[in-house]
Amino acid sequence: MNFKLMRNFCIILAVVGVLLSAVLLAMHVPGTVDDGGLLGSVCGEGGGCDRVLASRWSMFPPVEAAVPVFRVPVALPGLFYFTALALWFAAGGGASRAVLAGLAAGNAASVAFLTIMFVVVKGVCPFCLATHGTNFALLATVWLGRSGLDADAERFAGRRGWVVAVAACLWLAQGLGWRAASVAAENRSLREALAAIQSDTDRLEAAFLGAEKREIALRDEESRPPLAESDYDPAIAPAPGYRNTLVIFGDAECPSCRRFHELLNEKIRPAFAGHLRVVFKHFPLDDRHPHARRAALALEAARGQGRFVEMLEALHAVQDELADVDLVALAESLGMDGTAFAAAMDSPEAARRVVEDVALGKALGVSATPAVFLNGRPVASSIRNVPGFWALQADRLREYRERKGQGWGGERMAETAPRAE
Repeated sequence: MNFKLMRNFCIILAVVGVLLSAVLLAMHVPGTVDDGGLLGSVCGEGGGCDRVLASRWSMFPPVEAAVPVFRVPVALPGLFYFTALALWFAAGGGASRAVLAGLAAGNAASVAFLTIMFVVVKGVCPFCLATHGTNFALLATVWLGRSGLDADAERFAGRRGWVVAVAACLWLAQGLGWRAASVAAENRSLREALAAIQSDTDRLEAAFLGAEKREIALRDEESRPPLAESDYDPAIAPAPGYRNTLVIFGDAECPSCRRFHELLNEKIRPAFAGHLRVVFKHFPLDDRHPHARRAALALEAARGQGRFVEMLEALHAVQDELADVDLVALAESLGMDGTAFAAAMDSPEAARRVVEDVALGKALGVSATPAVFLNGRPVASSIRNVPGFWALQADRLREYRERKGQGWGGERMAETAPRAE
């Protein structure tokens, strides 16, 4: 008998077992069976694979405990098993008692799982059959060629250490790889579910309306005209009649705040056509953004010269370099009086307003920025960046104004009325 050929055949069978176990392990990652590829064609939705995967026997240990238990797919120990055998024979290992005992235990497990599949689950998974068949063939090959496999196994003695080390590294990599793939698939599923929810604006509005409405104290001078300078007529802004009020607790060093401000200018304000009062409140996250409080004081100094929004947008533009920005020079570039700006930044009044805003935010439950409130109700982070939600709110306000005989857009209105609640 060609003993080298025998050993090579054992290696091939073990590698086939590794590949089949990897396929079975992949089937536990959401989306692999019904993706239309190889797994989808062999294990179509509703077939035996679905039954096997859905059964408790596809996981180890196969128990549903009242206390959470760490469980892994049965294919993962199978992957470890075939990987160890492939390394063993590739390194020149023979048919030792330990190997034969391991193969006997592995084949006993195959018999048990096949019995469960046919008798208990009553569903047939083609990849499971192929894996167990490979296991049977491997045991038969090792048993029949055991004397030849042992013939030159003495030279393997010095390699056992590195075989164990390589096997351990591969097992760790296989386990981490499976976990990473599972987490990635779960995150993808969550993103898809969130996208589906975000496309349903009625559900978003229902979630928004279910939030508790809070009273938020506002200062008169915190509002600004609803659109960019070129888009409104100062003689009619803010537009009279019912309007919505948007309160934003922000941090000038927060990237999410910058992105929301861009959405505000590009989508939200235009959708409301002048009927949205926007109020900015300070909420510097000092533990994460060391320059945010200094930027808040600069914003208060700019407010005194009517350049609050201009300064906010300028700070957003240099957000990553706030540590090196000369705020007085920045204010002067926006047309402000630098001396007055510097004095206002250092004034107790500016510091007091920032402290008051932070206290108000904490009282409202704000812990991150931007925190957005529309007519007193918090707008969840999963909702605030969805243009369709804001378009729906604008449509609701337009319909309400029309029922009250008020105009929409830039019409001059003689009557006045309180803002919409």
